[in-house]
Amino acid sequence: MIDYLKEHNVERLLKPFSWFKKRHKRDREYQLWQEGSHPQLVQGDEMLRQKLEYIYQDPVC
Repeated sequence: MIDYLKEHNVERLLKPFSWFKKRHKRDREYQLWQEGSHPQLVQGDEMLRQKLEYIYQDPVC
């Protein structure tokens, strides 16, 4: 995603990603994901329904 934004010179999105990058992170120029966010394997239909329900009910979307 960062490469795409750089290629298309989308500074209005790149600037906040640069600002949110933690100062101690020397291996990157931008921080796309929130610190502490890690992928989780969706295990089974019940967990999938739970995640979809959460996304559906999320007022931020």
